Amino acid sequence: MKKFCIAVLVLISIFLIESCGKQYSEISPYDEGAVSHVLENALVACNNGNYEKFQNCFVDSAMKNLITKEVFATIVKNVENKYGKYIAQSEEFKSGFKNGELILAMYTAEFTGAGKIFIKASFIKRNDRYLIKDCTFSDKIKASGFSISPGQ
Repeated sequence: MKKFCIAVLVLISIFLIESCGKQYSEISPYDEGAVSHVLENALVACNNGNYEKFQNCFVDSAMKNLITKEVFATIVKNVENKYGKYIAQSEEFKSGFKNGELILAMYTAEFTGAGKIFIKASFIKRNDRYLIKDCTFSDKIKASGFSISPGQ
């Protein structure tokens, strides 16, 4: 009975790994360019304090309603205080995966006060155009007790 249970668990594990592996695929160069362009627009909009251009990079009205002009000003201030200003066209695509209309992407980008940092972003396609679903900045990625800096 014990061997049977182990065999069943192994088969279930293989099935789960196979089915999970088929959900995501690498993104095409076209998609990479499209999402990178949207991220660049959002970062430059932050640098310039351009609320309308920043809002046009996000996917849904709920997110747009949450990010008022006051919240935008706070976001810009917090990013500038922690990282400095974004150096235009310094974002560098590192990896990305696609699942249907959703793209998960990892970038490094240079900021005046912090050098290179990581940017993790998810994008979704709406009306033949990618928009940001969410985006986080980090100077390190932590996993299982170790961290990686963008310069490594």
